Amino acid sequence: MTMCECCGHPVPDNVARFRLTKTERRLYDMVVRSGRAGVSVDAVVDALYGDRVDGGPLTARAVVCTVRCHMNTKMKPHGFAIKSFTRSYPPQWRMELLE
Repeated sequence: MTMCECCGHPVPDNVARFRLTKTERRLYDMVVRSGRAGVSVDAVVDALYGDRVDGGPLTARAVVCTVRCHMNTKMKPHGFAIKSFTRSYPPQWRMELLE
């Protein structure tokens, strides 16, 4: 794990990325690129399912939240997780170091 020189935000190494599924890697890349600003759940849903003719599953938000949960289990040994950092709706996610 390294820290961004500009803002001090944790930047995970790509070792954890290799254990993720294709969908998980897309979410991981979005969250890492967003940095401290974070990314909204709606933006994640649009990125993952926006190009599908059927628009994705009816419960896309729940699916994305489940994907995040599975990812956090895989990333825990590497010392970081995707966490919500706002109380607003829809929630914003960003990468956080585990304590």
